[in-house]
Amino acid sequence: MNKQQKQEMGQGLVDFMLDDFSLDEIAETFEMRVDTKFFSCEEDKGNLIKDWKINFPKWNIWIRRAYKEIWSGDINYEEMIFSGDGEDFNEWLKIKWHEAYRDIDWDE
Repeated sequence: MNKQQKQEMGQGLVDFMLDDFSLDEIAETFEMRVDTKFFSCEEDKGNLIKDWKINFPKWNIWIRRAYKEIWSGDINYEEMIFSGDGEDFNEWLKIKWHEAYRDIDWDE
């Protein structure tokens, strides 16, 4: 798999996650499963933006939520962007995401 395919694989995985989970659930799971040296959350209350960053050696994810008029009010937009090695990210997900959600009844 070449670099572009790995990138597309990783973005496909985060897009799939967004189909099944809210941005808050995803950010909370990353916060629980990622060592603090790889995870950060920054709030820019003046510009009504909240950014989460997950930076691993082979991949990273940037999550952004922008609010419309007031902090923690209506959401203007949300996005989650993957960059790096999707194969490595997939292996990480198999372990860490499973640990976080293994008790969910996926048949509901």
